[in-house]
Amino acid sequence: MKTKLMIFIFAFSLSVIACNRSTAAQNNENNVKTDKNFDLTGFTQINLSTSADVVLTQAESFNVKVEATESDLEKLEIYVEGTKLVIKTKNWKDFSDKVTVYVSLPKLEAVVLSGSGNVTAANLVNTENLDLVISGSGNIRFDNLAAVSYNCTISGSGNMSLAGTKRAQSGHLTISGSGNINSEKISTGEVTASIAGSGDMNVAAEETLKARISGSGDISYIGNATIDAKVTGSGSIKGNR
Repeated sequence: MKTKLMIFIFAFSLSVIACNRSTAAQNNENNVKTDKNFDLTGFTQINLSTSADVVLTQAESFNVKVEATESDLEKLEIYVEGTKLVIKTKNWKDFSDKVTVYVSLPKLEAVVLSGSGNVTAANLVNTENLDLVISGSGNIRFDNLAAVSYNCTISGSGNMSLAGTKRAQSGHLTISGSGNINSEKISTGEVTASIAGSGDMNVAAEETLKARISGSGDISYIGNATIDAKVTGSGSIKGNR
């Protein structure tokens, strides 16, 4: 009887070990990242509503590549709708690992971010007018923006950061959420800045700055602009010339 029991325990142990090894191997296989290219063209706007990160590059031709695990690729939906590149998940499923979408396009006109993912452009982006919108918790960052005009709107908790060596003619910045806008590193002629939330702004205005605060956020500015300021909330407008 004892011999049969020992044989049973030994066989059961081997079964558990084999099962664990199989599960570990399957998990390792599922965690392996792979690249998948998407044949998508004709878009000038990025709409991101997931936790995926988007890396933007301005180029002569379109290219969309996703780096993710096989299981996360199955959850991803990416397609063109009009002039919009839509990046979302099927049935609002969460990714189990980091997903990165690399996007190259000739012309960028807008980025709309409603998820928790980040959108970054490390290289030069040259455009006439750029609209940036955050209603989620993700962040938008442009390290070298050359735009005639730009519009930044935050109603969520995400942050925006803009920098560039070319002076912009105008910038329109609006915060109604808790996110922050830092455009201090992109010199701008005419700036309109409005805060109705708790987020803060740092701007660089060279000609005129129209600043309005009805919330608790602060506006800090540099430059030699003529200031038109009005504060009805608890926030403040501070110059650092």
